[in-house]
Amino acid sequence: MPAPERILVFGPAGTAKTYQGLLIARCARAMGARVFVLDTDHAYAKMIERQFPDLAMFVRIAEVDEYSGAKGTLKAFAKELKPPDWLFIDFADDLWKFAQRHFIQEIFHEDMGQYFLEARKKLGVDATSLFGGRDSALKGWLDWPVINNLYYDLWWPVVHKFPCNIYATAHPVTLGDEEDRIAREMFGPYGVKPAGQKDLWHQFSTIFLLTQPHQDKWAITTLKDRNIGKEQYMDHVNLYSLPMQYLGPVVDMAYLRAAVASRPNPANQTPLPTRPPQLLETGPSGAGGGSGVHLGVPEAKS
Repeated sequence: MPAPERILVFGPAGTAKTYQGLLIARCARAMGARVFVLDTDHAYAKMIERQFPDLAMFVRIAEVDEYSGAKGTLKAFAKELKPPDWLFIDFADDLWKFAQRHFIQEIFHEDMGQYFLEARKKLGVDATSLFGGRDSALKGWLDWPVINNLYYDLWWPVVHKFPCNIYATAHPVTLGDEEDRIAREMFGPYGVKPAGQKDLWHQFSTIFLLTQPHQDKWAITTLKDRNIGKEQYMDHVNLYSLPMQYLGPVVDMAYLRAAVASRPNPANQTPLPTRPPQLLETGPSGAGGGSGVHLGVPEAKS
C-alpha cells in the first residue's frame, strides 16, 4: 500500500488553496474515498454552496474556533478515517494559535489579545519583542514547553498516526533572519514560509507555494516533494487542477468522470478536455474568503 499523501499548501488569500482542496474532494468521491474537513476559516461550506454544490452531501465539515473543539473533532475523525480517505485542515497554522490561546485562557484567565496588550503596556517604548528577553510575555523556560506540548497533543497524532491522506493549508509569513540553513535554502528565494509552529513544514512530504501572478491566473511552485518515485517539481507553473497536475494519471480520469457527472445536463455539455481551461475562467474567485493578494515568485536560479 502506498504511503498516504501529506500535502501542505500555503500562499496569500485568494490563491485557490480551498478551491484546489475541493477539486481533490471530487476525485476522492469518484475513487470511493471520503473527505473530512477541519475548517478554521469557515470557508468550505460557503465555497461548496457557490461552486461545488455536487459535494454538499459528500464532504463532512467541522468548523472550529478553539483548542478543545479542534481536539475533539480530530479525535472523532480519527475513529472513522481509513487509508483511502482524505483529511483537509484549513488552516493548519491556526492550531498553533489555538494552543497558545488555550494556555493563556487556562493559566491567566484572559483572552490572548488582551493578555498580550497588557504585557505590551508594561514594556518601554523601545521594546523590540514580546517573545524574547527578560520581559517577554511568555517565559521560554516556563510557558513555551507547556504550549508546545499542548500543540503536539493536538497535532502529532494527525501527521504521524492518521492512516489517511492529508491536505493542509497555511498562511504565509515573512522569512526571518533567525531561520536555520534548511529553511533558508527552501524558502529563501521566495521570502516567505508557512506560518505556524516552527516544525509544521517539516512534517509534510510535499509543500507547494500558490501565488496569483495575474488577476485571472494562479501559479504553483513545488518547494518540497519526498514522495519517492513520484516527484513532480513545478516552478511557477500555471495552476488549474492540483489533482491532475500532481496526484497522477490514475486520478486524472477519476477527476474527469467526477467533474462531468457533477455538471447539469451532462449530455448537452461539451466534454471536459484533458487540461480544462475553464478551471481558470470559472476558477477560485474569492477562494478562502480572501482579497486576492498578489505575490510574485522569482524565477528559479540555476
